[in-house]
Amino acid sequence: MPSYLFDQTAMSSMQKYVDAGAISSNIQMKEEPTRRILLTGWHYEVLDPFGISLGEFLSLGLQETGRLHEEAGKRCKSLLHEAWKRGMKQVIICNEKVVYETDENEILSTRVKEEAEKRIMPCYAFSAPDQIEECDWSQVESDDYYPTVELRISPAETSHLETDSVSVVADFDTGNAVTKAFDVSIIGQSLGKLSPFERARGRHPAGAYNYFRKRAKIWVKDEDGKVHSAVCDDIRLVEEWQHSPLVSLAQNRIGFVSRDIIRLLRVRVELDPISRSTRIYGA
Repeated sequence: MPSYLFDQTAMSSMQKYVDAGAISSNIQMKEEPTRRILLTGWHYEVLDPFGISLGEFLSLGLQETGRLHEEAGKRCKSLLHEAWKRGMKQVIICNEKVVYETDENEILSTRVKEEAEKRIMPCYAFSAPDQIEECDWSQVESDDYYPTVELRISPAETSHLETDSVSVVADFDTGNAVTKAFDVSIIGQSLGKLSPFERARGRHPAGAYNYFRKRAKIWVKDEDGKVHSAVCDDIRLVEEWQHSPLVSLAQNRIGFVSRDIIRLLRVRVELDPISRSTRIYGA
């Protein structure tokens, strides 16, 4: 298994990199030639996302590389702002410079890996701010609800709906064109191991968030029991979902899908505001 793939244990463990005996008091400092990380109990601050080698980066767990990614975004805020003004949809930054940008919604994981290996240092992907058109409906306030849609998510190549998929009731936002985001802790590794090269940092009007981009199949059943499915290459598995801006208006939300699933699945959706139910019909 490649060194850049991590399991769930790595996501919650910092001891892969710090000796278990090193955390013997509330505050410890570990210094190495190219990085310095301050540990305070389970809280830590990564000081320089561009000051470590690729090998050091890949030795870290997913939580740690996620913090590095977050810090890189803060450090390069002006670079990203200029890229979005130019109409770019995605950007890769390495050593505080833009090394790749595109106005297409392409999968960047292979490109991120290639750029990082070429420079022997970490590279970080970012996506343009989510485009939200105001159009509200799951309960937000006493009499305000988001429409929801029940769907299943599976690896793109699977043909077994019942055994190889995860069921999710996702908020259905017709005011969003393309975002399909889910809590990574619910989808887990059902779509394969998580790699830091798959991570990107996105931005919602309520704040920024880290996610892993995956290719997956989405399934729904219509009112006649017929199954409709489509392969999507832009599924976002969001880290720290409960603290992400995607739940700022709906704390019970576990998934979020945009109106393009209607086109992808070739279905008609009926939203009933009286019964607060969603019905799906074949197109």
